[in-house]
Amino acid sequence: MVHFIADLMPVLYKNIKAGKIVLASTIFFLFAFIGIKTRLTTEKIVFGKLIFKINVPPGFKKIGKSWGGHGLTFSIVYSDTSSLYYTDDHFFVTPNAANYRSTGFTPLPGGLTSDSTMGGRSANGKYWKEIYRNGYWLGYKNVTEERKSLFDLALTTVRKRYKGFHKTINL
Repeated sequence: MVHFIADLMPVLYKNIKAGKIVLASTIFFLFAFIGIKTRLTTEKIVFGKLIFKINVPPGFKKIGKSWGGHGLTFSIVYSDTSSLYYTDDHFFVTPNAANYRSTGFTPLPGGLTSDSTMGGRSANGKYWKEIYRNGYWLGYKNVTEERKSLFDLALTTVRKRYKGFHKTINL
């Protein structure tokens, strides 16, 4: 029995050590995610009774809005020309139309037309991304490598709701 325990000790030690590494890695990534999350600020964009909320990287220069017979559009523009945007207007090209062409894909007006995601690096070396889902486009362009993770996270935080309704729709 003593011999069995002596043989088992290195295996137990190895597993305990591996468990500590997994635990330490989990804690590290959890704090890293919380750190990124706290570097975003919540912005509210209102179109009449429709309210959008999005957590965005700080330091934006302006929020642009347009609406009409074809749909709604908003963009959050930064001084370094990077921007986040939302649109459900199917009659105009999206802000990333030129970036589509650089991949060899020529979109119809409005961009993607089936649920999908496209992205990459534009000719200026900055990142772009566009998501088409359920009739709307959400994306960013001109984003530096250092801020890409913040902009990717921001795209996951867009929510909309109608005044008077309690249900929030996560886009």
